[in-house]
Amino acid sequence: MVIFHQYRFAYLAAILTVMAGFSSRAFAAPKDRPIAQRLRGALQQAEETTEQRRARFRAQPQGATPEVAVPLQMPKVLLTNRDQKVCKVKVGDALPAFDLPKVGGSETVKLGSVLGKRGTVVVFWKSDRRAARAELADLGPEVVEPFGTSGVAVVGVAVQETPETAAQTLAKSNATFTNLTDADGNVFSQVGSDCLPRTYVLDSSGKIVWFDIAYSLATRRDLNTALRVLTEAK
Repeated sequence: MVIFHQYRFAYLAAILTVMAGFSSRAFAAPKDRPIAQRLRGALQQAEETTEQRRARFRAQPQGATPEVAVPLQMPKVLLTNRDQKVCKVKVGDALPAFDLPKVGGSETVKLGSVLGKRGTVVVFWKSDRRAARAELADLGPEVVEPFGTSGVAVVGVAVQETPETAAQTLAKSNATFTNLTDADGNVFSQVGSDCLPRTYVLDSSGKIVWFDIAYSLATRRDLNTALRVLTEAK
């Protein structure tokens, strides 16, 4: 369709060029070329222009669009009415402070003591959720390895899990980052209800900048973007 319009406009331009010559004194002179010859020459020139444009069009990969630099932005959190009802904290809120026992250890860990310099990923999970196990396995290669040296920390919170079952799930998922146990679920109840795993991204002060109440390819993409915004900011 694009080529057709360019071809048509080129012919129209050629005809207008010839018509404009009718009013010139040069056209009235005996030495001037016949009208048919002038029209043929103008059309040949228009034909060449069309061929050049057609060649450029063919050379361009189909579906290619010019690359436009788009500023990196924090992904938006889109929730349905039902989703909003199971969320007690939102973007801009501080994640409730908590002290929980560490999986595989006897010490109690405060959230404030494990915040990253640039950001922190906090994941609430249960071992009986397949998506949770998948996320635990992905967080190492997709978050800890690429962003850990840039000041991003990762903290998992096993909801209503015993230390033993939590440790088993972490071992199967090769998850070596810090994990805590919320055995009675009281900490998670301050954040929301239902829908696990949940992923929260906090800034350096502990405020929520992005979150998701599920785990999917879109979660992985937006999580990566959110961490890039935090770590690439000047």
